[in-house]
Amino acid sequence: MFRLYWFIVMFVAAIAAHAAHVLFMPGATLEARLEQVLGPGTNSFRILSPAQAVQLLPSASPHDVVGLCRFDLTRGSVQLDASFPRGDWMFLVYTVTGRQAYSLSRTEAGETKFTVELIQAPGLIKDLLALVDDKVADVEDISNAGWRVNVPEANGLALVWVPLSDEIFRKPVEEGLKRTRCHRM
Repeated sequence: MFRLYWFIVMFVAAIAAHAAHVLFMPGATLEARLEQVLGPGTNSFRILSPAQAVQLLPSASPHDVVGLCRFDLTRGSVQLDASFPRGDWMFLVYTVTGRQAYSLSRTEAGETKFTVELIQAPGLIKDLLALVDDKVADVEDISNAGWRVNVPEANGLALVWVPLSDEIFRKPVEEGLKRTRCHRM
């Protein structure tokens, strides 16, 4: 009976350790990879070198152009003024833990120039208080931002991925993507 007790204790401890690892490690791994590839700095748009892109996104090819804005919403919203090239592209917003908050493709957008406002999503309590106080946002409250993305966490990554079939297209796509800006509002 004594051995059965310790076996159950070890089993429960192993399950708790595994659950903690599964819940904590994806975010820590993404944050460490971002620090390694990008270094410090937030709220600015930059285009990654092919080596950085492949290191950050293992499924990207060396021909792809990847631009990103590492944002911090703790002091207010961040605006991304997008100027994307013609052709296929993906715009993705991830939280710092790696959870996808938003995605948009060229087909869905129908445009190559637009504005995205990244704001921190209000918590459940704020939403409930707003319903109680009848302070639901009206159409007039929405700014001129093309899209508004509610991000569940204060820190994250806005990523533009332009897949290319040949490296010869990389330079003109990079030049077009350099007009994209990411800044605090």
